[in-house]
Amino acid sequence: MISHRRLYLVVAALLCGSETLANADLPRAISVTADANCPSAQDVNAELHPLLPSVTLGVAGQGIAVTLREDGPHYQVSIESNHRDFVDEKLQCAERAKTVAVFILLTLQPPLIPIPSAEKPPKVVAPIAPPPRHKQFPYVDVELSTGFEVAPRSGSNGTLWTGIASIRGVVSANHVAAVVGVSGAFPTLVGQVADASVRINRLPLDVSLRGWWRKSRIELSGDLGLTTTVTWVRGLNLVGSATQTRLDTGIRLAAGLRIWLTKRISLSLSIDSTILPKPYQLVVNPEGVVGSLPELWLGASAGLIVRLR
Repeated sequence: MISHRRLYLVVAALLCGSETLANADLPRAISVTADANCPSAQDVNAELHPLLPSVTLGVAGQGIAVTLREDGPHYQVSIESNHRDFVDEKLQCAERAKTVAVFILLTLQPPLIPIPSAEKPPKVVAPIAPPPRHKQFPYVDVELSTGFEVAPRSGSNGTLWTGIASIRGVVSANHVAAVVGVSGAFPTLVGQVADASVRINRLPLDVSLRGWWRKSRIELSGDLGLTTTVTWVRGLNLVGSATQTRLDTGIRLAAGLRIWLTKRISLSLSIDSTILPKPYQLVVNPEGVVGSLPELWLGASAGLIVRLR
């Protein structure tokens, strides 16, 4: 148990280490009355004076009334509505006076002991993640076009003209595309001797690699690939003539211009050439060779492109 003297010293130390008491909150006077002499009112006033130098002490009927009551080892302190009982078996009146003075002081003016605020942890700022990069999925286009082809030849073979319609599928990304196409050419007459002639029907199939460049709505492209042409050959005005099927392989070159009207619709213009290094000789009995299939086809076409995604 803490003795009266130690309690007094602890409170005095707290008061000396705390902020100065606000005099505006203290009463102007304190009147102490006692029904016994242990402690007496004079002893309590003597202890209060150094603690409350600005307060008038001992004037009856003025300020705060403090009443002391003693019953042997027990004594009670009353400050208006506040009451406190103490026990002192040794009847040490001086220690009792200090205890009463401390109780009066703490009741009228509790010490303000500053409590340091807990330091807030540093605010962790999460790094700003860069915006997600959208994956560039391949574009898928369908090209529909129609135009003409010409096979420039000299001599008796003569130059051939024909119409052609094409459909191609294009898968592209990062300025490179794969192109697969099929075309259908109108029937063409080749080589004519007397009343005999040969009619050919062509179905070109091609697979190409495309490089392309686009700025705003304008796109330029170039194709290089292989072509396989299915050719049906039939003699006309001949007895017992039959249809023969040929399969010729060659090289396809093309250049294109596209004008994008919307994100998914474009107009297209293109020129292309097909080179067949081993042309087929056309033989009609008994006349003999009446011509040959062209080695080179040049074409131009216009059409529409629809982007599926």
